[in-house]
Amino acid sequence: MQLTPSIVLAVLLSLSACGLRAAPVTNVVDVLKLMRAGQVAYNLSQKAELHDPPSDVFQLRDGLLHISGRGYGYLATTPVFRDYHLVVEFKWTGKT
Repeated sequence: MQLTPSIVLAVLLSLSACGLRAAPVTNVVDVLKLMRAGQVAYNLSQKAELHDPPSDVFQLRDGLLHISGRGYGYLATTPVFRDYHLVVEFKWTGKT
């Protein structure tokens, strides 16, 4: 059986109707503090034509994370987390 978007939606709706809810947040983790502490791994694709060093792509300035867009990749925390709620605020500036 192939999972279609309507099947996935039906399953999600039935689960929410059963009263399954996410657990309340009990601990807040500040990713920017983890970055300052060196607990974040920076991963950029070296195969992409366009890539700068990770230190130029991901920068902490004025208490904010700036991502240059000159590379394809991600950053990941080195501590392991599970059952989390991710909250992100972002703003596009300049050319994208």
